[in-house]
Amino acid sequence: MSNPMIQVGDAVREMTADEHAQYLIDTSPPALVDVQADAVTKIKADAEARILAIMPEFKQRNTLALAAEAITTHGPDPTLWPQDLQDANTVATAAWTAIKAIRAHSDALEIQIAAAGTPADVDTILANPGWPA
Repeated sequence: MSNPMIQVGDAVREMTADEHAQYLIDTSPPALVDVQADAVTKIKADAEARILAIMPEFKQRNTLALAAEAITTHGPDPTLWPQDLQDANTVATAAWTAIKAIRAHSDALEIQIAAAGTPADVDTILANPGWPA
């Protein structure tokens, strides 16, 4: 059996066995496991961007430090904290609720991707991820 033909410049010749093997590798569709891995990487990056849009890392650290200080100074019950700390806690709690929803949805998308039977199924998930608002 001869190898396929290849055009090199103006000349046409038969592919070598190595060229043909490389051609088959280069033109083969990616394996499902590779498509899934790439999709999970994209989902994680998308989730991280959404989380950081809600609360950048510096605000996360500052919020944790403020909460630790409030608990140490005023006790664990936020209703006993001064009003400015109660207000900050309300904002932080709302942000954390939104972040938890994104994390849970990211986990659910990763499960769907792992269960996908074809690369097309993975593409459908990525095309319509349905992130929480």
